[in-house]
Amino acid sequence: MGAQGCWGLVVILGFLLQAQVLVSQNLTCNFKDLTALQYFMGNLTMKPEGWTMDSSTDCCGWEGITCEPQSAGRVIKLELPKKRLSGKLSDALAALDQLKTLNLSHNFLKDSLPLSLFRMPNLEQLDLSNNDFSGQIPESINLHSIRSFDISSNHFNGSLPSHICVNSSRIRFLDMAVNYFSGDVLSGLGKCSFLEELNLGTDDLNGGVTEDIFQLQNLKVLGLQYNNLGGKLSPGIANLSNLVRFDISSNNFSGEIPDVFGQLKSFQFLVAHSNRFSGRIPSTVSNSPTISLLNLRNNSLEGFIYLNCSAMVALNSLDLATNKFTGPVPDNLPLCRQLRNANLARNNFSGQIPESFREFHSLSYLSVSNSSLRNISSALQILQQCRT
Repeated sequence: MGAQGCWGLVVILGFLLQAQVLVSQNLTCNFKDLTALQYFMGNLTMKPEGWTMDSSTDCCGWEGITCEPQSAGRVIKLELPKKRLSGKLSDALAALDQLKTLNLSHNFLKDSLPLSLFRMPNLEQLDLSNNDFSGQIPESINLHSIRSFDISSNHFNGSLPSHICVNSSRIRFLDMAVNYFSGDVLSGLGKCSFLEELNLGTDDLNGGVTEDIFQLQNLKVLGLQYNNLGGKLSPGIANLSNLVRFDISSNNFSGEIPDVFGQLKSFQFLVAHSNRFSGRIPSTVSNSPTISLLNLRNNSLEGFIYLNCSAMVALNSLDLATNKFTGPVPDNLPLCRQLRNANLARNNFSGQIPESFREFHSLSYLSVSNSSLRNISSALQILQQCRT
């Protein structure tokens, strides 16, 4: 084909592409979906900008609406975050049976959620976080396509809806934090075998943690912080082979921390402050080459502090304050080459700041207050040398 023929082909393809774009921009909203959206709008105290009750309007052009060209203008996305919406959700939303994304986060929506919302067959992403919703989550949840479910920062109460995984097993992201869910973490969450992130922090959960959570081998983030969970921490953590972040801070866990973290090859963040742990720092923690943040503040850990800084090449932040550690301040900490922040305050150390801290060039912050150290003037002279 000559140069002229190739140029002609490019022109034809350009016209076809332009025509396709024009078609997608001139979709006609499905009448059933238009009616559902207008009912939704009718329950709001202030309608979204550009929305109207006119039955001849094309809702595919409304703010926050995405329609699917291949399905006769069916609405597949409803996204209105941070629009200062107030009012409550209408049952009519369930008529959007092709909807894949519903994002109404960071608004002022209130009252309980309609049962029909939990029976939308094609819904993949649900984000209702940071609103004023309340009430209990229904026992019957049938969201077969759901991948991301976020109802955090609301006022939901009752039992934690662990049953969500029975008919919604494909969830990858599940966030129910900052609500008023109470009682035990019941079994059921283990059925969400694809789950990568589970956030249950800042609720009113108490009792123990169901063992089936520790069957979630794809889990990367597990947040249980700021609850009233207690008992011994299960060694089943070792089964979470892809875990990166584990936060159980501000609970009532007790006993020794299981020495099982060596099996977690991607583990970076251990946040377990403000519990009642005793014993020593587990050797699989103090020899971890992947941990970058270690926070065990405000427990009852004891003995000498031993960290293998030759192995802990990623450690950046260390907080061991308010424990019962004894002996000298570890003189090998400068060998943790990435360590910038170290809080060792309120322990029972003996001696003084080690001379080796003159070479602690990575250090930006150090606290050893109320730790029984002597010769403060000497410590200040040593720490003055901590500069790059």
